[in-house]
Amino acid sequence: MALRVCRGGERVGHLPGAARSLVGAAGCALLGPSDRIEEVYSQADCVVLPSYREGMPRSLLEAGAMGLPVVATNVPGCRNIVADGHNGLLCEAKSAESLRNALEAMLALSPEERSRMGAAGRRQVEQAYDEQLVVKAALDVLDGLRGRGT
Repeated sequence: MALRVCRGGERVGHLPGAARSLVGAAGCALLGPSDRIEEVYSQADCVVLPSYREGMPRSLLEAGAMGLPVVATNVPGCRNIVADGHNGLLCEAKSAESLRNALEAMLALSPEERSRMGAAGRRQVEQAYDEQLVVKAALDVLDGLRGRGT
């Protein structure tokens, strides 16, 4: 098992203390930003987003598009994308214990179960977040606003 940390910055100092202590340990690397995130995802077994708050997390949409299961916090945005037990696992925000439990549960799944979760995520992204669907929804909103004279 390997841990790859993809974060907005490349400096270890920006990581929380526990994560900072892992960098350099066997199997742990700080990747920093990437313009080729699909290559990072292609080497992953799952994607983890332990966030306190999110809008619409692109990383979870990307994970779904790549057919990867996810572990994410049960906050708005994340829970709009992750159906607990279906395409990933949700944990409590600001709870290291809940995150650990979700990660252990993900690790306990068979490769086939993780694959099924990833496939469910892929289907969800295709059905609900396809670019054409999102653009059409935005245009429909704009048309509705224009019709109200605003």
